[in-house]
Amino acid sequence: MPGLVLWNTPTEVVIRLTSAALDLFDQHSIFCDHQINDGPRRWKVGDVLRFQPDLEVEPYVGFLAGNDLCPIGAFSYSHSGLPATASLGRYCSISWNVRPSSWQHPVAAVTTSLATCNPHVRFVRAAYRELGIDKLKTVPTPQRPYPKLGNDVWVGQDVLLMSGITIGDGAIVAAGSVVTKDVPPYAIVGGAPAKLIRWRHPPEIIAALQELAWWRYNLADLQDLDFADPARFVAQLAVRAASLEPWTPTKLHLWDAVRQID
Repeated sequence: MPGLVLWNTPTEVVIRLTSAALDLFDQHSIFCDHQINDGPRRWKVGDVLRFQPDLEVEPYVGFLAGNDLCPIGAFSYSHSGLPATASLGRYCSISWNVRPSSWQHPVAAVTTSLATCNPHVRFVRAAYRELGIDKLKTVPTPQRPYPKLGNDVWVGQDVLLMSGITIGDGAIVAAGSVVTKDVPPYAIVGGAPAKLIRWRHPPEIIAALQELAWWRYNLADLQDLDFADPARFVAQLAVRAASLEPWTPTKLHLWDAVRQID
C-alpha cells in the first residue's frame, strides 16, 4: 500500500489511512466510533493518524474523537481527542472536551513570552532570522507529562486535567472540573479546583477492589459475578481469584503492523 507512511521519527509516526489499515483496526477490535447499528466508520481512507513508534493497543477500545492514538486498555473509550502521549488503563470512560493543561510557560523567568523560550514557533524563528538574534540563551521550559489514568476511571464532560497528575483506579471526575493534583483510587472529585466529594465505596470495599484488581482478568471469567453489588462481588472474586490467570489479550503493535502492509 504505497504512501501509507507519510513520515516517521524516533518519537512519532504519521500514516495516511488505506483500506488495509482500516481493516487492520477492525481485525484487532479497535474502533473509531460506536458504529451503532453498523453505521459508517468515523475514520475514512485518506485520513491522517499520528502515534508513537512503541504504541500498543489492547482490543475492544474506542478512539471516538481525534486522530492521535495512545496506549489504551481493553473496554476503554474516549469521546475526547487524546494526544499520543496519553495513557489509559482498562475500562475507562472519557467524555467530551476532556483536555490537558496547555504548554507550560516559564513563570519564574523574566518573561513568559515565547520569544525567549520557544525558538521553534514560526513567528519567533522569523524574528530571530530577520532581527539577527543569534546569541540569545533561551529559557528552559520543562514540560510535565500528560495525566496518567488508571483502570475503571470515569472523567465527565468539560474537564481540564493539569499535566503530570495521576488519576487512580476506580476514580470519578465530575463534569466541569479542573483537576490540579493526583486523584486517589475510588475517589469522586469535582469543582475548580477539584476536591473530594465522597468515596465510591466503604474503605474495606475499596481495599478489596484494589487488592483483587478485577480488571486484570478476562471478563468472560467474571461474567457470573454480581457487578451490581460491590460487597458481594469482592466476596465472590476472592474465592475465585486463586484459580484465575491474568488476561493477556493480543495487543496491536501498530508500527510493526503498518510496516508489514505498507
